Amino acid sequence: MKILFFIILSFFLFTNSYSIEILDCSKETSYIKKLNCKAKNLKAKLNEKQAETKEKISNKAKELKAKVENK
Repeated sequence: MKILFFIILSFFLFTNSYSIEILDCSKETSYIKKLNCKAKNLKAKLNEKQAETKEKISNKAKELKAKVENK
């Protein structure tokens, strides 16, 4: 159980810097700038999903800890 706690704690400590801002790529004129803009948007979506997954893991860990403590 301690290992699970430390894994979850490490997720929160090492990956707190992310951006969820989606940029408008239609204004970019250069192909390279459009490509970079789309890459940033993909990263933002990934970071959003990562945050959701971390929240789910945290909730499950709390539930499991409560079950273990009740036994």
